[in-house]
Amino acid sequence: MFQFLFFDLDDTLLDFHRAEAIAVAKAFQAVGVDPTPELIRHYSAVNKLHWQRLERGELTREQVLLERFVCLFREEHIPADPAACQAAYEDFLCVGHYFIEGAEDLLAYLAPKYRLYLASNGTARVQESRLKSAGIGPYFQQVFISQKLGANKPSPAFFHRCFAQIPDFDPQKALMIGASLTSDIRGASPPISGAPKGPASPPAGLIPGRKRLFPVFPWITRSMAFSNSGNSCRTRGGPRWNAIRLRVHALGRSRAREKGSASVHGCACSHAARQKSAFLFTRFPVS
Repeated sequence: MFQFLFFDLDDTLLDFHRAEAIAVAKAFQAVGVDPTPELIRHYSAVNKLHWQRLERGELTREQVLLERFVCLFREEHIPADPAACQAAYEDFLCVGHYFIEGAEDLLAYLAPKYRLYLASNGTARVQESRLKSAGIGPYFQQVFISQKLGANKPSPAFFHRCFAQIPDFDPQKALMIGASLTSDIRGASPPISGAPKGPASPPAGLIPGRKRLFPVFPWITRSMAFSNSGNSCRTRGGPRWNAIRLRVHALGRSRAREKGSASVHGCACSHAARQKSAFLFTRFPVS
């Protein structure tokens, strides 16, 4: 039975892409730059690449925050002040929150039943402001932000430091839910030091369509409990979802008996298969 549920914030509970587009457009205007759709898309791509470099340990957080605008303005030949744009962007991002559909209902449903934790790579000032603005902070037992922990997802150190602050933590009863295969899923998946030898990756899964997280969550917790290390779970959504979701757990249990796995439709979770709008989840390895 799961007890500890870790959630990423951006694009899992709050729509970061929408908040980002609005905040960066206002920041561009603040430094005298025309916020064209093309420029905003270019910024988003540059920003993503810089955060990926942070995950790989190639850049510090401070470098990411400034260098993304330095790089963008250099490539676009824009004579604006990157530092001023970064400061304005952070101010605007602090006050922008837009829920992923169903996120509020999901947290309200889960909070009385599980111990919820937030695990974010975002900037502390921004994430704390957005949590307060969105009013979802009280749902979480603790909020873990990489800037305050001194380690970034997907580093195992980030998760170790989270675990160390949770009373009676048991990794066998923990689940990580996020939108990033690299920082959330791969970060939570590597075996913790001292774990027994075995498959390197615990079960992980994919749910196409972020709007379907709330109705499938009960199935995730049940089916993952029947999964064995190395197997994957995936559900599908669509117009017939209400009928399908009533049968999917029975299918998982049936296949678990036949194959020792709760894999649904035999689908594995891979980077190629992951859609842009997909929730990902994984169990933590045994420490």
